[in-house]
Amino acid sequence: MVCKQFVDMASAYEADQVIAIATSATREAKNQKEFIDRIKQETGLDVHTISGREEARLIYLG
Repeated sequence: MVCKQFVDMASAYEADQVIAIATSATREAKNQKEFIDRIKQETGLDVHTISGREEARLIYLG
């Protein structure tokens, strides 16, 4: 899984932390829970699903 590879790479570069953020695709997915559970299982990351408003704010900020 790509997320696991990313976490492994971040670890190799001694990243202080990795944060998983989910946006509209995850918010709207019928299998949202299963997807988030799989990310947690395979990477150990807690996925934070942000609101549409927060997503728009972050896009605006660049």
